[in-house]
Order: sequence, then structure tokens, then C-alpha cells
Amino acid sequence: MISVPRSKAHRSVTEQDEVVISQRHDHSAQDEIIYLTEKLLPDIETKFTTEFTRILKISKHATAKHHDG
Repeated sequence: MISVPRSKAHRSVTEQDEVVISQRHDHSAQDEIIYLTEKLLPDIETKFTTEFTRILKISKHATAKHHDG
């Protein structure tokens, strides 16, 4: 497994990140992927919920038009 040096990461590292990273003894690329996924998950979930709600509204609107017709 290849470990990416922190200096070459695509995002800036916050003080909180540094604390989390320094607490780990075995920092690998897999650890980094899991960490980033957990950190980004709320954003992904929010986007999904927003998109799903939008599609649901369109679907309800189309169904109502069909029944009115």
C-alpha cells in the first residue's frame, strides 16, 4: 500500500486534522481514505437528500397533473 505524504495532499490540513493524524500510529493510504470518507459523508448525504426531495416533488407534481387531466 502506498502512503501519500501529508505535504502532497490535495486539501489543507487543519489543526484538528493534525491532532487526529498524530494520534495514529500506523497512518496508511487506506486510513486516509476512511478518514476522508467519514469527514465528507454528511455533505454527500445532504446532497443526496436534497436531490431526492427535488425528484420526489417533481414526481408528485406530475402525478397530480395526470389525475387532474
